Amino acid sequence: MFGFNSIDAYKNLPSIPNGGLGYKKPSGDIMKYVSANFMYFSMIALYMILFLIAAFSIVRRSYRRRDIAHVRKRRHRYRFSWKALFLTLVLAYILYTEFPFLPIKYDQYHGDPGGGPFQELINYVEDNNGMIFWAHPEVHHSEMRPIKLPFLSQTIKIETESYPHLITETKNYTGFCIFWEGMKSIGRPGGLWDMVLDEYCSGIRTKPIWAIGELDFEETNDLALV
Repeated sequence: MFGFNSIDAYKNLPSIPNGGLGYKKPSGDIMKYVSANFMYFSMIALYMILFLIAAFSIVRRSYRRRDIAHVRKRRHRYRFSWKALFLTLVLAYILYTEFPFLPIKYDQYHGDPGGGPFQELINYVEDNNGMIFWAHPEVHHSEMRPIKLPFLSQTIKIETESYPHLITETKNYTGFCIFWEGMKSIGRPGGLWDMVLDEYCSGIRTKPIWAIGELDFEETNDLALV
């Protein structure tokens, strides 16, 4: 993506860390909405209860009994708790990050979200007068990388699946990057590109879809400067 007119537009890109992928809002039955997101609202309620308990424990009134002239008197004083203050600040920060206390639409832990989170990004770029392209949607990449740990020789697998189907499942993006080598389902005659162009000609899409070239590095090793 490129073409933004301000640095803030890049800083505020919708993403999971930025919290900009939208929230699940009630659209009808409130009880059904709460039950469907019961774990989230239970967690928020627990944080709020712990926050209140910790906040009221920062300064506590303590009592001492003294026997003076055989007359038992009760005196009280206030005690400050650093532990309660620290816990209050931690819980306050957690609640701050969860505002507005609604479950997010998409995360990285609950299966394939489809084109939803990508459409949120596309909409954001369009609203900020930028351009956005799908990068190498037909490329499947898989490699094994060694883990350099003392006395432990292991490898991890890094894999990225191809995603040509998202060309048709999303809209209003500028275009996509294409490779002649390995072109299977998007750029061939009668392929997915022709389908989305036909949708544009039929009025289903408001923007035409463009294809641009892209560079490809076959290896992930460090590139030496020549």
